[in-house]
Amino acid sequence: MTQKDGEYMATALTRLTFVVTKEMEPRLDSAKKSRFYNRTQSDMILELVLAGLDALDEKAAADRTGRVNIIRPVDEGRESVGIYQHEG
Repeated sequence: MTQKDGEYMATALTRLTFVVTKEMEPRLDSAKKSRFYNRTQSDMILELVLAGLDALDEKAAADRTGRVNIIRPVDEGRESVGIYQHEG
């Protein structure tokens, strides 16, 4: 990817199209209003996809080890999200 003035140029990125289901729409609207109000919809979708991929990686690690206790910031200045899975 190439950068211009600290921003990635749109031509260097791959576009992705997906269908927003009736179940997803209110959740996306709520996230936009509460967490991503000052960012573009593209930024919001990108962050949500990356958070989902991180969650999948963490779940896979938990499945392998049987236990995970990770706290990481979702976005600077926002609350942290904790994923806790303990053997029981």
